[in-house]
Amino acid sequence: MATDDFFRARLDGMVDPRHPLAVLAQRWSENVVWQLFSGMEYYQTKLPCDATQIGRFRRVLGEAGVVQLLKTTIETAVNIQAIKKQELERVIVDTTVQETAIAHPPDSRPLDVARDKMVRVAQRAGIKLKQTYATEGKALCRRAGGYAHAKQFKRLKAVLRRQRTILGAVTASRTPSRLSVSRPAASL
Repeated sequence: MATDDFFRARLDGMVDPRHPLAVLAQRWSENVVWQLFSGMEYYQTKLPCDATQIGRFRRVLGEAGVVQLLKTTIETAVNIQAIKKQELERVIVDTTVQETAIAHPPDSRPLDVARDKMVRVAQRAGIKLKQTYATEGKALCRRAGGYAHAKQFKRLKAVLRRQRTILGAVTASRTPSRLSVSRPAASL
């Protein structure tokens, strides 16, 4: 087994095959027109490069390089009359396909992460908390996901309220009036 093949399997596992650049690299070998446009004289069945190289290429180019590449591509298409200039006057961009990973404040996960971070900060500072709510926090996250999926919003609201209460309890137990710092007893 060659060394290149040993590492290649690992890289293939890290690349999402559904990513548009990976799909483009796979479809390139099937499309004769794309090969002709990219300067190939003969039809080739193998891929031009690894899908991981496309991502690295974009990182090396940077944002300005990608913009310049797009500009040059459009100018070339106009020069060879593949498209007309008037077709570029109005561009329609469909943004509905862009992925978003926004966590809204009332979501369950940010509340549990905040509770967990507060507990860790308190433990690092040597503050002994009466209760960390780790088990209940994990269970509440799971219940909230189930209620949201089933569209049981009243139950979801109750779970979120309980998570806010727990976060408030952890925060309140860290305030100076209720600190119980574990210190060694002073010897007299």
